[in-house]
Amino acid sequence: MTMQTGPLVPASTPFGRCKSSLAFRLRSHPLYRGYRTKLRRQSQSSFLWRLRAWLVRHPMVIDKSWNGLYLRLYPGENTCDFMITMDAPHDAPDQIGLAAESLATGGAYVDIGANVGLFVLLARQEMPSGAPIIAIEPHPRTLEKLRCNLAFNEANDVQVVAAAVGDTEGTAKLWSVAEENAGQNSILRELADDDAAAVEVPLRPLTAILAEAGVTRIAALKIDVEGFECAALLPFFEQADRTLYPRYVMIEIAHAHLWPQDLIGYLQGLGYAVAMRNETDVHLMLDAARAPETRTGAVA
Repeated sequence: MTMQTGPLVPASTPFGRCKSSLAFRLRSHPLYRGYRTKLRRQSQSSFLWRLRAWLVRHPMVIDKSWNGLYLRLYPGENTCDFMITMDAPHDAPDQIGLAAESLATGGAYVDIGANVGLFVLLARQEMPSGAPIIAIEPHPRTLEKLRCNLAFNEANDVQVVAAAVGDTEGTAKLWSVAEENAGQNSILRELADDDAAAVEVPLRPLTAILAEAGVTRIAALKIDVEGFECAALLPFFEQADRTLYPRYVMIEIAHAHLWPQDLIGYLQGLGYAVAMRNETDVHLMLDAARAPETRTGAVA
């Protein structure tokens, strides 16, 4: 299995140039009509897989407006791009909506595993002007897509960090897990096939990233790093001053069975309360009334 490859449309290509003909071509495909029928019947799996396999073999790029954002989509390379292209429901607006009250407080928004920027751009809509936004993404190709979407939305205030988050400064191998979804790339070798390709990426502690960015208060933090959540977050919570703890935390739990310890339980022990839980995600809110004694740490 190879990493996603092929030329990317440069951000200098104006928004809208990659839209009409390719979108029409996709929607004219018989698999698309089958997808829409199956979607209404709620038994869409085989059509989705066939259509996504077709898109991997026939790459296309589509510019689309979505939820007030301007996005350049690669539906054969990323699940979120595919869903938006197909007008299928995506949970990002609802998830950010749950964090909106915290985002409005003026602290930073930190996105670990920012992918192509959906959560970053939606969070930005809920934040006061000038509030810090840190988008952390290690995959080089996805990073280019992220920068392109930020440029289309004039999000010059977003600080982009090209790295994975871990417990030390160094490098790590990022493995290709699913050819049709770069969002599943993972540092965990066990998630990838034996013949999977990998790219070496910088590895940095979250405390160091935040110190360099000048972040002193975090309104909300989202993390989606395909099973590497403990390695990314535990060192931060063990070292940082409590004043830096995020008010609101969004964690993907799809690979929680691979965590070396119960991260959600650990955060609850620090004073977080579960605000939302479903099959793939948990949201937690810092409850000051339940907070243990403040600890000093490495980041001031």
